[in-house]
Amino acid sequence: MKKITILLACIPFVCFGQETTTIKVTGRAVHHDKTPIFKGDVTLGATFSNYTSEAISLDQMKEQYDQALKRNGLALSEFKEDPLGYAQLGYDKKGILYQYKTTSIDKFQGFLMSKSFGLQRLDYSYTIIIDTDETILLIAKALEDAKLKAQLIASEIGKKLGSVRNIEDRNILNTEIKKSMYYEQRIGEYSYEIIVIFDLKE
Repeated sequence: MKKITILLACIPFVCFGQETTTIKVTGRAVHHDKTPIFKGDVTLGATFSNYTSEAISLDQMKEQYDQALKRNGLALSEFKEDPLGYAQLGYDKKGILYQYKTTSIDKFQGFLMSKSFGLQRLDYSYTIIIDTDETILLIAKALEDAKLKAQLIASEIGKKLGSVRNIEDRNILNTEIKKSMYYEQRIGEYSYEIIVIFDLKE
């Protein structure tokens, strides 16, 4: 018998095979991390300036940047220098790569607001970690979500939901997950998704 696949809502689908009819859905649960770690990488140097190296030195740029940071409650001493990271960027002019890390959203906002001559922002993001206890809760919620979707679809096609045939989970456990920051996204929110295949019964 020829296998037929029906797409429903772009996510779940129903497969009619020779032996068993199954339905595949995506279950989703949202994790809200209350203590994300904010990270930012910036370079300081005259790479993108038309000024000569004699016009303003790297030490002067550091001093100006430190003053800009202090106006926002920070200091350059809180940053980590990464000379090797700067060398890997391949810039011709002398400079330095700084890395900043904090758990305070107010401090990170101050970091984003601090601007100075020679400053180039490379990256700003945050990381979260989903531990074992939280994973157990998320799996339960995602399974519940998957089952509800499957039941609704099964009902629409005149079937009854059977047992779980297969579960696929590609989420990371107890490891830092990096998330980019955009103005329209909620900070600390992570979508935990699993793929579940159910048997269908007549």
